[in-house]
Amino acid sequence: TYGLSRQEGLAGLQAFPRMVSTSSKYSSKESSGRNKPENFLWVWAKRLKLSSPEDIVQYDESYSKWRQVPFSIGVHLSLGSVFAFSVFNSPLSTCMGVVAPAAGDWSVGDILPVFGCTLSFFGLAAAMFGRSGFYERYGPRVCCLLGAVSYATGFSIASIAVNIHSLPLLYLGYGVFGGIAMGVAYVPAVAVLLRWFPNDKGFASGLAVMGYGAGGLVATPTCQMLLQKFSSIPTYYGDKENAVTVIKDGILYAAELNEKGDLVATSTQVVYAGATELATFATDLSPGFYIVNSGSTGIGETFLCLGIGYGLIIATGALNFKFPSRIVVDSEINYKNRNVLPSGQFRENHTEKNSSVLPSEALKTPQFWIIWLGVGLNSSAAYSIIASGKTMMLETFGSILPHIVTTSFAGWYVAMISASNLTGRLLFSSLSDKIGRKLTFHILWGSCVPLYLFIPMSIHWLVDTNSTAPLLMFCSSSLLIISCMGATAATFPAYIADLFGPKYVAAIHGQVLSVLIPAGFLGPFVVSTLREKALTAAVQDLASKIPSEVFEEAFGKPQSELQELMNAKVVTINRLMDLLPAGTVDPSIFIYDETMVVMSIFHVIASGVHFFFMRPIHPKHFMNAAGSKKIHL
Repeated sequence: TYGLSRQEGLAGLQAFPRMVSTSSKYSSKESSGRNKPENFLWVWAKRLKLSSPEDIVQYDESYSKWRQVPFSIGVHLSLGSVFAFSVFNSPLSTCMGVVAPAAGDWSVGDILPVFGCTLSFFGLAAAMFGRSGFYERYGPRVCCLLGAVSYATGFSIASIAVNIHSLPLLYLGYGVFGGIAMGVAYVPAVAVLLRWFPNDKGFASGLAVMGYGAGGLVATPTCQMLLQKFSSIPTYYGDKENAVTVIKDGILYAAELNEKGDLVATSTQVVYAGATELATFATDLSPGFYIVNSGSTGIGETFLCLGIGYGLIIATGALNFKFPSRIVVDSEINYKNRNVLPSGQFRENHTEKNSSVLPSEALKTPQFWIIWLGVGLNSSAAYSIIASGKTMMLETFGSILPHIVTTSFAGWYVAMISASNLTGRLLFSSLSDKIGRKLTFHILWGSCVPLYLFIPMSIHWLVDTNSTAPLLMFCSSSLLIISCMGATAATFPAYIADLFGPKYVAAIHGQVLSVLIPAGFLGPFVVSTLREKALTAAVQDLASKIPSEVFEEAFGKPQSELQELMNAKVVTINRLMDLLPAGTVDPSIFIYDETMVVMSIFHVIASGVHFFFMRPIHPKHFMNAAGSKKIHL
């Protein structure tokens, strides 16, 4: 307007804050006559550019937007380690016994909800921070630094919880603090790239959370390496022919004869490990009884190392985040649409003011709740597989295909779960830019209905054929399910931007993530509840097939005290199978059938609601004081 070039205008914008700051400084001096010392923390906040999101605006047009990608991926790579949670199931459930679960050890049913707790507090924190405008007020640097501190603190508390064997403390550390860290750091790291890639929001959101999907892929071998480094074998007590044991108050103790010749329990707790349990250890160990608390699974030290490492990675990413200036954003949009108007003129870009829905207004639209419901059901179902992945693989295929489905194979499967998560995020986030977000979600949620049913079908097929084909079917189906979950997570931020406008993506994204509060608990709760129910029924069924005298000789108590033996973890499916004739089908391979059917029903609901009820948002919900027509890109 005033005959200035864009470069001259940019220079003026850069100089203006300094001019105002200088003028204000001299005015302050004249009025007060002296400089007031600033707070020490405030000085450092300004040096690290934490005082305001405006401090990190990048005005240099030569700055490459791709330089922000590694920092966003690094943050999500650390947060995404939660997808390797099933690696912790075994060491957490054998903290005391190490080679096998002791009476005082946590059960898998106790542990799986820890994963759900993490994701629930993720959703709760994201909803609170998004609703309050915390993301916009403080920016990605402050948010992700808080996430780094919370994540490191959570892993440290989890390490202490393992050492003192406190389940509530484990929930507090890994669940509460870990979830809060994800809630405060996840959304800002996505929002940064959405600003740098205004023309490819689907690609940007997929790129941003690529690290989140790959987190488990990196964490799985890292955790296994750390567990192996810090673990130690417990002390061997004796084989089942020579060792004398007794159950007292539901706990298995080493026993000895007193002066009267009676068998009494000592203070030494023991646990029995058979060939099946010991097959998971690299060292050759003898079946028999081992002294409780004389070894270590290494899980406490592993948690501590992960907390330090991930905290540093997130903090590094946080301190390097930048926002693009409005000039940079407009030039990106106008470059893509440079041929829309004749005479080489740039078209007037829509502004955030007249094309966005306020977060509070978004809650009044049915479109918000359709996305909320679909994301929740899809996530909840996938979490049932992620939380129990390694355990499920060993329990379903380990007994029939022991030479293929080993511990290392199960670890590989967990890594592939993360790889599938990553693949779905990358593939569909870009594909959705081409085929449209609505069709993308029809495909993602609808395809999961048969995929979940293929999992129990493959297990029953395994019993009939005893071949590797059912294993391939199982892996393919479950990994495709995880790909659909990853694609949903990566694509729905762009879906939000399409439906509600770009200005409040972070806030509305956080509000949608509130669905993880129930979803995080629901998936692990369903799988743990149905699993424990099926295991109990399987043990009772197997015990009924064993002659009473054989049962009493093996376990030292009659079948009428089966429940006490189960509580003491003396009677297990593996030990019962050793007493039954060869060819008896291991019932533990069927314990996930009901879970998979329930998860298939979840997706019938999600895909059906989305297909029949998703419509464009009514214009009345958009911000526009002038009442002019809304422009959607």
